[in-house]
Amino acid sequence: MPRKPSLKHEYMIGHVIQNAKSLGMILITWNDYELTLEIAIRNLLGLSSKQAHIVLGGLMFLPKLMILKSLAHEEGLDKHPAMQLVGRINKFVERNSLIHGFAWHSDDEIGFVKRTVAEKYVVKERRFEHAELVHLGLVFSALVSDLREELGLTQREITGYRRSAESRLKRSAKSPAVPSSQTASRFSASQSRKIRSAAAKLVPEK
Repeated sequence: MPRKPSLKHEYMIGHVIQNAKSLGMILITWNDYELTLEIAIRNLLGLSSKQAHIVLGGLMFLPKLMILKSLAHEEGLDKHPAMQLVGRINKFVERNSLIHGFAWHSDDEIGFVKRTVAEKYVVKERRFEHAELVHLGLVFSALVSDLREELGLTQREITGYRRSAESRLKRSAKSPAVPSSQTASRFSASQSRKIRSAAAKLVPEK
């Protein structure tokens, strides 16, 4: 018969599951963030949604970011609050350290080890207490919501951009339609105020 897991083992499993949920939230919010940057590029270039999907859909994050920064510079928008928020978000989340590395767990923390091999071999580590990783996801979502407000994007515009891609999906008669997704960065007014207050302390304006 299999051994009954110890209380410590069950405690660790609980943390692993919670951390997986937190990382899932961060990844979903990152998808929302990239989509937001795509819409900003589309609007600056005056593209249709279909044209934007064709041009940007196959690009990784860094080229999209460079395109947006270059367009903003050409329009004299380098200091626009939206562009300042983009810089704060990238610095705060540091997605690569969470995705392109390996993780370890302890009773109190989760760590992410990122290896870089360029001119020299460098290893860096980020550590979080378990509650801090949850907080990272919540603050990230609030910052993306702030970015959309600064860009003047409505939920209808965001959903319309998504649906312009979803309309190309081929579905059988039995396949359910893809629901219009609600962004992970939607909170009640009171929740947003609390999270933004925390974000202001963690990611101060420069």
